[in-house]
Amino acid sequence: MAARHFVSPLRSYRFLRHPSYFGFYWWSVGTQLLLGNPICTVCYAVASWYFFKRRIPYEEMTLMRHFPDEYPQYAQTSWIGIPFIWSSTSEAKKDE
Repeated sequence: MAARHFVSPLRSYRFLRHPSYFGFYWWSVGTQLLLGNPICTVCYAVASWYFFKRRIPYEEMTLMRHFPDEYPQYAQTSWIGIPFIWSSTSEAKKDE
């Protein structure tokens, strides 16, 4: 029996589209802040941000292909939560 996939607005996904990415980003930056490592704080913030800046758009475009009706609507009502990373789903929908 094939599993039915769907966009789930439950639990942490209700407000955050990528809760594990959000958590990892803020954990990596926050631990360095708490440890008082200003250079590492900046380095971790930049390295994590760069990784997610490349990863999230790719993932969102994949989700757009699989859920062309549900995902753009979901993306409008949820948040990524990592500074200066915005969704590309609204631009992709305009191009069609």
